[in-house]
Amino acid sequence: SIPLLVLDAKQKEWMDGVEIQTTVAPAGDPGAMRALLHSKEADFALFNALGGAKNYANGLTDLKLMGVHIWKGVYLLTRENVENWEELNGAKAIAVPGVGTPPQIMALKALGKHKVEMNFGGMGPGLALWTALSKEDSDILAVAAPEPIVSMLLIRQESEGWSNKFKIFADLAQEINPEAGRIPLGGLIMVDKAMLNDANKSEAAKTFIAGFEKSINYVNDPANHSEVSELLVAKWKEVFKQELPKKLFEALLSSGRIGAEYRPAYEVKDEVMDFWEK
Repeated sequence: SIPLLVLDAKQKEWMDGVEIQTTVAPAGDPGAMRALLHSKEADFALFNALGGAKNYANGLTDLKLMGVHIWKGVYLLTRENVENWEELNGAKAIAVPGVGTPPQIMALKALGKHKVEMNFGGMGPGLALWTALSKEDSDILAVAAPEPIVSMLLIRQESEGWSNKFKIFADLAQEINPEAGRIPLGGLIMVDKAMLNDANKSEAAKTFIAGFEKSINYVNDPANHSEVSELLVAKWKEVFKQELPKKLFEALLSSGRIGAEYRPAYEVKDEVMDFWEK
């Protein structure tokens, strides 16, 4: 989560007396995430609202949704020559970071509206994905993926001169919910709601949530995009062990492709349940 990484970088400035450490669960591995949640090694987790609901239903009842902070940011990319939904019928596609994750689920909802079916495989972000998409004889016609994977793909295909190039075909939040143009995607989860019964931990949690909301607002302000991009280059390397160029984050932040706004759970709980239970 971009806001979390920015908060991590500016925590001494924004969260007096509260320190955070950011760790990463393997992308596309629900079992690894569930194990981390079960161990309660972390106080908070950021992941998709669907995953939170599933883990709660599967017995992790100490989880508590504190808020939703991402409302758009998942896209369907296709080869540049694709002009309509019908051309995708029966085609081969990749869901990033994996099958059964929100990008595939959202793509299936959008495809269903157009009575189109695609054959999805799953793949995490990384060299194997770029190789599969870029090779000349690739038969992959579409990719369902979140940001910043979308920006990584668009920049990489240009810098490396891929023979098969992709374009953004559909904003899946807009396609699924055209009236609002958004759906509840990224959630802030308290891993053990018993924190709320401890005065010191509860106060620290409030400080963290306030800092997280401040970070979202800071990231959204165009005046901060250059600074934020520099912070993200350093934090992305530290946390994800990947070196990404500043221009990638600048392009992403200015594109408007991530819809970030913190809304507390009590305001959006019905919206979350209505969408993911359909």
